[in-house]
Amino acid sequence: MQLTGVDLSFLSREFQELVGAKLEKIYQSDEVFLFRFYVPAGGKRELKISLPGSIYYTSYAVVFPREPPKFCQFLRKYLQGGKITRVYQKPFERIIELSFSRKDGNFHLIIELFHDGNIVLCHEDYKIKGLYKSQRFSSRSVRGGVTYEYPPLKFDFTLLEQTPFPKDDLERFLAGTLGLGKVWAKELAHGGSEKEIKEKIESFSSCRIEANASNGIPLPLNFETLPCEKTFATFNEAVDDLFSTKEVKIKQEAQEGSVHSREDKIERTLSSQVDALEKNEEDAVLNNKKGELIFTHQPELEQLFAAFHELRKSLAGKNLEAELKKRFAFVSSFDQKNGTITVEFEA
Repeated sequence: MQLTGVDLSFLSREFQELVGAKLEKIYQSDEVFLFRFYVPAGGKRELKISLPGSIYYTSYAVVFPREPPKFCQFLRKYLQGGKITRVYQKPFERIIELSFSRKDGNFHLIIELFHDGNIVLCHEDYKIKGLYKSQRFSSRSVRGGVTYEYPPLKFDFTLLEQTPFPKDDLERFLAGTLGLGKVWAKELAHGGSEKEIKEKIESFSSCRIEANASNGIPLPLNFETLPCEKTFATFNEAVDDLFSTKEVKIKQEAQEGSVHSREDKIERTLSSQVDALEKNEEDAVLNNKKGELIFTHQPELEQLFAAFHELRKSLAGKNLEAELKKRFAFVSSFDQKNGTITVEFEA
């Protein structure tokens, strides 16, 4: 579940209340992080980051390990107790930057929400102090000890006004060239002129947020192309409601699948054990019958064995088999290679 750069621009507006907030605790479970803040004017805020693609306030409980991972311990060491001084998003880029101030120094926490996602802690001069994972791209390298560089802009929105829009395939241009995503591209291209589309994009930084949801998609504005199904007080609440609910459902389905898998395994094991038991019972019945036949025909078998040992001195192969069959009607075959004689008696 990933947010678009436009989604993040509206979330970033709501995150501005974090300026001045104190970071009380950081938690981590795999690629899910939770930053617990105390906002002087608003109380507790829990900022959830799920790599590779989402960040939002959550009111849903998240389970974290008792022993925090090493990267979580690292973040706690340098950020916990610090205060937010800035929340920044370069226009419509899928990167959120949180700046912290503590008595022992200032830091920038850069949250990348594209590709595989990443969290990077930088000194005040943007030299990377530590990061969740080192990455190498064609245009930049993200690793400890180097200065952090933003990825190349997909589109420079400072040039939006003088950029001509194509007459054909406008949706693809908005979604791809401008990087707004399919949902936003479809809405913006719906019955609007080039001038109206540009004005609407430029209004995203100040227009009134009318959070709602439609077809499982959180929206910060009322869409003409997607009818409103549910409204929310904030866009964060809309994202939290849909994303967290999906996560809970996915986990429940995974747990149910695991239970069903275990049940199927037990059923297969029991079935194989029943088959083995039935086969053993059949073998036991057959072996009993063989034992009874051997006991009943013991005299004939002893004569056969005596004749066999005598004949094998002078005969071999087919001649030996033919002679045995001639003398004993119950001999079915003789396997010279294995030295076995097959006999048949009526049960």
